[in-house]
Amino acid sequence: MMRRVVVTGISVVSPLGCEISEFWDRLCTGKSDIVPLRRFDVDGF
Repeated sequence: MMRRVVVTGISVVSPLGCEISEFWDRLCTGKSDIVPLRRFDVDGF
């Protein structure tokens, strides 16, 4: 038995942005906001 699925909206939370248009624009232009983590010591990870 197949169940129906309804998508009522989309969202994104990313280093590239928190709005779809901002995220998509930065993704398409090759922008990257991923940087080394300096807020706390990560040596144990």
